[in-house]
Amino acid sequence: MFKLTPKADRTGASCIAVIMCPPRVLRDLFGPGFRPYDRKITGMYVFTSDAGEVFSLYDSKATSRYAGTTEGFPTPDQFWASNEPTDLHVGGRQGSDVDQFVKWLRSKLDEYLARTGESPTSREAVSARWRS
Repeated sequence: MFKLTPKADRTGASCIAVIMCPPRVLRDLFGPGFRPYDRKITGMYVFTSDAGEVFSLYDSKATSRYAGTTEGFPTPDQFWASNEPTDLHVGGRQGSDVDQFVKWLRSKLDEYLARTGESPTSREAVSARWRS
C-alpha cells in the first residue's frame, strides 16, 4: 500500500497531521531515515502510496540541532533512540488520504510489536491529530 521512497517529489507538501509515536520504533522499522538540509528536521521518511500520493514523516524543532544547547532538548541521536512517544509531523498535499497513511503506519507498528514481543503500550501511544 505504501513504500519507502526517499527521493519522491514532495513539492507542495506541508504538515497535514501530527502523530505521536516512539522515534526508535520508526528507526527500527524503516532504518535511519535521511537528514534534510534543514536544522529544524533531523530525520525524515518519505513514502508513496499505490495511487502516487506522497507522505513524509519527520521531527520538527525537537532536538538540540534546532534549539542549540537549550536545556531539555535531546541530541538527534538521543531523539531517534528514544522509546518515549513524541510528536512527529506527517507531511502531504492537501486532499491526500492521510487517514489511510496513518492506518497503514499503525499496522506496521502492530507487525513490529508482534515480531519483537515488545509491549503494546507503544501501539496504544500512536495517535494522530489532523491539521486544517
